[in-house]
Amino acid sequence: MAIENPSFESPTRSPKPFVLDIFEIRSGKFPQLHTQSECRCPGSHPRVHPLVQRYCIPNSADDTTNDRVLRLSPEAHPLNYINDNDIGTSWISSVFYTIEQLNHGVTITIDLENGQYQVFYIILQFFSPQPEAIQIQRKKQHDLDWEDWQYFSRDCSVFGMENNGLLEYPDSVNCLQLPSITPYSRGNITFSVLTPEPNRRPGYNDFYNTPSLQEFVKVSEIKIHLLGQYHTTAPSVDFRHRYYGIDEITVSGR
Repeated sequence: MAIENPSFESPTRSPKPFVLDIFEIRSGKFPQLHTQSECRCPGSHPRVHPLVQRYCIPNSADDTTNDRVLRLSPEAHPLNYINDNDIGTSWISSVFYTIEQLNHGVTITIDLENGQYQVFYIILQFFSPQPEAIQIQRKKQHDLDWEDWQYFSRDCSVFGMENNGLLEYPDSVNCLQLPSITPYSRGNITFSVLTPEPNRRPGYNDFYNTPSLQEFVKVSEIKIHLLGQYHTTAPSVDFRHRYYGIDEITVSGR
């Protein structure tokens, strides 16, 4: 899983010999930065809790122990918190200093890793206010190009589409209009392929006899673009409120 925008969690690098540090300063070349959160358990609690992965426990402790310490800083919100099956964690993006940055948004890429699946719905559960527009794309196994899969927007004209456009074919793509008012936090958005509402997709109730629909649900990677945001763009709102936060992304398939 990847994101085209930095999170609050700061990457760190291992100490290097003094000579190498001088070389890096003079040359401008630095090692690639990365985070390894799985290595952050302290020596006193070296094992990641098997059920609640944000905690570390002693090697000899069982799963019910209260002798545990946080694996990361309480202020850390790395991207893997999106799908760690822990309802107590959330991913939080960096803060957007300008409306232009917020309108440019972020892109989250999810690699399903184990090959190709038939995916039938995706649920985005937000910690922050919701984005005003979302583009979902998919990539099939061995394909090089991304295909548009679904759009959401408060005003679909931002994508050059009509609000709640009809689905003419089983593999048609439309834009669903988001409501004018949304929760300040903890809202959710669902993309479901095989439901009759709000726009009936041809073949939704005859999946096994609709080859184009069977192709439409094949996925190996998912890309989610978040753009703009409800509630935070008024001039009176402090820019520090302008960030994306997601509790969970649920991808259901087989």
